[in-house]
Amino acid sequence: MARAMLHKHGSFKRIVYTLLKAYVLSIYRFKCCECGKATSFLPNFMKEHHQVAWEVKEEVIRQQLAG
Repeated sequence: MARAMLHKHGSFKRIVYTLLKAYVLSIYRFKCCECGKATSFLPNFMKEHHQVAWEVKEEVIRQQLAG
């Protein structure tokens, strides 16, 4: 497995809604020194391009299944 060297390439703010509160998070971007591609590392409770945490999506599904 190859390893890439990453360096910090800026950040942006993201609002994330949970069941109890809305949070403003700093999401950091990193750029690969080898290929030049940039990527963001999101917390494990978020999905790319979404503003609600997984717990909110799970609760919506539970409520829909319950009727």
